[in-house]
Amino acid sequence: EGWGVDGSNPDEGGFSAHFSGTLDIGTTRSLTVSVSSVNGALFSVRINADIGMPYDQFLIYYDDDPIQGYPRRTGEYITYSNTILPGDHTISFRVSKPPFEAPNPRDEETDGTGEVWLDGFQLSPNPPY
Repeated sequence: EGWGVDGSNPDEGGFSAHFSGTLDIGTTRSLTVSVSSVNGALFSVRINADIGMPYDQFLIYYDDDPIQGYPRRTGEYITYSNTILPGDHTISFRVSKPPFEAPNPRDEETDGTGEVWLDGFQLSPNPPY
């Protein structure tokens, strides 16, 4: 339960990072990548988030600051990219459950399964200045 690597729904190749399982109220599970770049870089990742508030949400953090959130299903793989500044940084992919009970039982058809897949992570360094 939590983050792992499997072949359940890859976008490229045979495997992807995959979040599955049930979270307790108010909890978060993170997959964190450390990056270091002398001149900065561009990172990109393919995301398939089958989630839905108020049951769960998917957030991307850069050095512990939220930079992108997905409170609803993406429906398919989409590309997210952002700039990495020179130096040492972390990028965290977090699935969270709010600190309250959802008012109704989850309908997976409209609210998703609570699973997230990440694939095709790329880091493209900037050329030297």
